[in-house]
Amino acid sequence: MEQQRFDLFLLAGLGYTGRETNKPQSTLGGIIGLGFNFFIAQGVGIQMRGIGNFNLLASASNFTHVHFGLVYKYSDYSRYSNFSKRKYHWSTKKARY
Repeated sequence: MEQQRFDLFLLAGLGYTGRETNKPQSTLGGIIGLGFNFFIAQGVGIQMRGIGNFNLLASASNFTHVHFGLVYKYSDYSRYSNFSKRKYHWSTKKARY
């Protein structure tokens, strides 16, 4: 499968946030976000994503987080996924099964 140069993604989930300010706060919240990967070379790219944290408890406030980073994508090692073949050939005898 050919690697795409531009890869758009959505993310969602639950999270726990602990903030140490004048008054320590911790809360459980929902996370929703949008981001993209832009591959510059084979397997190397730039990632940018924005995340919104929506607190489920009324005592805490909502906030956003923006992330910018470098991404490395490992090669597809599908040649190692054939489990029907023997991995090691230590003996010259044929298997009896």
